[in-house]
This record gives sequence, C-alpha cells and structure tokens, in this order.
Amino acid sequence: MSTSALLFLSLVGVGVLIGAAPVVVSLRAGDGVRGAPWGLAAGVVAFSALCGWGAYALDSASARTTLFEVVAEGSRGVRLSDPAAPVRFFDVVVEHPGVEHTVLVNPVVEAELTDDAAGPAELIVRLDGPDGRSYLDEQLHHEVECRRSSCSWVPWYGRFTPVEAGTHRLAVTVVTIDVPKVHVRVEDPEKSDGRRAPGY
Repeated sequence: MSTSALLFLSLVGVGVLIGAAPVVVSLRAGDGVRGAPWGLAAGVVAFSALCGWGAYALDSASARTTLFEVVAEGSRGVRLSDPAAPVRFFDVVVEHPGVEHTVLVNPVVEAELTDDAAGPAELIVRLDGPDGRSYLDEQLHHEVECRRSSCSWVPWYGRFTPVEAGTHRLAVTVVTIDVPKVHVRVEDPEKSDGRRAPGY
C-alpha cells in the first residue's frame, strides 16, 4: 500500500474514532439512537476525509515527480583509521533536459533504533553529466534539529538544470562517521510517473 493511501486511511480512521466518541457517550447516557449526535459524528468524519484527501493529493504529486530516490548506507562501522570516507555512487537517468531539477540529501537516523543525531554531519555531493560536466560539487554541513521526541539532521536541497538527457553520476561522500543512512531524492517537475522509495 502506498504512503498516500496510508495517510488517507489513517486520517479517516482518526475521524471515525473521534466522531464515534460523542455518539457512544450519548447512547450510554440513555439518549437512544435518535437522540445521538449523528450530525456531529458525520461532520467530523467528513472533515477527516477531506484532510485525508488533501494529504493523499499532496503526497501523490510528490511521488509523480520523483526521478530518483534511495535510502543508502551511510558510514556506520567506518573507523577513524580507515583510509578514506565511504562514497556512494548512483546513476540518475535524466529524462527532461533544460528543466531545473531538485536534489535532496539528508543523513537519517534508522527508525528501528533509538539513536538520535548526536552532532552535525558532513557530506560531500557531486553530480556529473554524461559529458563530464559538473553540475553540483558541494560540501554539506548538516546541523542537528531537535523536536519533542527526537533529534535529526537538517536536510540539504540543491538545484541543477541538465543540458542533456541520459545517465548522470551522483556521488555522495559520507565524511562523518556513524551516520546510519543517507536519503537521496532527485525531483523532476515535468515527470508524471515517478515512484517514491519504500517507506516514503
């Protein structure tokens, strides 16, 4: 099941639970079936369904424009004595030259672990076209952002406009050790049949 469908069903489910609460209270108070606040319950469910549809539409639009997406291995297990930082290579097949693409690079904490991002993470991103032209060559510094229950790294967004279609080479060097995973996504606003990576 897609993330979009899960968002929709989750919001509708929450609406049903909230909408059912006053009906159950009314029935237990002895108001009878006719006296229960069915209109309120229906309104809550309808509002939740509307919010769910909006979330579904937004997430589906994001999926359609996904040209490339992966959650790759980071640098967990790398030692300071190792000769070089790990480099992850990806082939990104550009379909629409002349269109500005967006690149997301974000170190991520594994969901099944309780670890938080302990400190800033440093990565290097390079993107080369089929002719060897370099579109991106950036040293990234991801700060830590803490919310109520966890701390994570702040994502980085870059832009490039390819001049030709074909396979572009994306290299992500994970300089900081003990980064569990790296989420990479390339968006093409003219693409209409993209798919998100599992879990997104």
